[in-house]
Amino acid sequence: MTENQEKAIQYLEAFQEQSLVERFGKDYLSKYNDVLGLTKKTDFLNAYFNSQLNMTDEEKADFTKSYDSSLKSCIIKTKYELPESILILSSLFDKIDVAATRLTYQLNKKPFIGTAFSKEFNAFAARVPGTEESLLVFESELFTLCNLLAKIIASCLPDFKIDESGVSFNCKKIRIKNHIDTNPLIKERFKDFVINAVINGLPNGTRQYFLSETVSKLQYELLSSIELFIVGHEYGHIYAGHIDKALVKTRMINNEQLEFISPDWQMEFEADFYGLSLLVNTDSAHSFLPFSLLGPELLFTFLDIFERANTLVALGTEIHSNGGNTHPPTIERRKKIRELLGESIPERLLDSYQVVSEFLENVMEVLWADFNHAHIRNGN
Repeated sequence: MTENQEKAIQYLEAFQEQSLVERFGKDYLSKYNDVLGLTKKTDFLNAYFNSQLNMTDEEKADFTKSYDSSLKSCIIKTKYELPESILILSSLFDKIDVAATRLTYQLNKKPFIGTAFSKEFNAFAARVPGTEESLLVFESELFTLCNLLAKIIASCLPDFKIDESGVSFNCKKIRIKNHIDTNPLIKERFKDFVINAVINGLPNGTRQYFLSETVSKLQYELLSSIELFIVGHEYGHIYAGHIDKALVKTRMINNEQLEFISPDWQMEFEADFYGLSLLVNTDSAHSFLPFSLLGPELLFTFLDIFERANTLVALGTEIHSNGGNTHPPTIERRKKIRELLGESIPERLLDSYQVVSEFLENVMEVLWADFNHAHIRNGN
């Protein structure tokens, strides 16, 4: 490892430590496991196996062996990094790298990647001081959030079936509402999600659960799509040179002033374009169409609800975001994604994509309206 690479790791570790202090206080180590709600391996495996009723003992043994092997092969660069997070990020970057090669979007120098408890559901890019190394840091609970979102949406698709003839489902709004109204567990899980992930900002505090084998296939495709878009978006920032062009902000890390980029609206739209292009060109994007392209929609539809929920709690009224200094309005970003997909996917897929896009928006609005009425406006 070169001296500059060692500096990059030291920079990442310093940022991770400072984020923990800002998030949980100076005694963060004493709260670390309780606050983050980290699940023990045995608890995770048992809960997963209990949800997969058709798994044989041999399949469970193979799954456990694969899980252990993945964790052992994971190279942890700092003492604050979680093996599961790095495994996810490494796998996603590998897929994005393949897509980038197809599109000739390859980087001259790959960034270091890591996670930190920044309490912001995004990532940031930084130039490591005194080096040519760059760093991408993702919110540690971002992928937990993505997983929860994918589970919620998959659970709300009425009459979802997979058989020899293909995939079937019902996207009518009245059927969606009836499905949610007659499944109180969906509402209960959404309530738990909003309270922990949205209001408290701690997705890891949400109760863990697993879906049936059929629905989990849909959930996996939604999860993969949103994760690949997020990583592709940040990759796009690096590829487009934003790390050298953007405004630079500073923050104190261990009494040292360090820099990170603050992109503008145009840079965010550009990174969205690259993120979508990379997603569309991954192998995963063609496995379960059109759901495998729904990730950007899922992200921005959630962020719109997130912003409205926070203004409702703070101000007593829902307000769509008008954007800020660095990020454009969420609704505008979703609109751009829809326009770009309309131009880039085959016409035969466009109608079906629009159907599942409308389904996604309807699900989130129905769930949010119900939660809002039952637990905020009525003071419960």
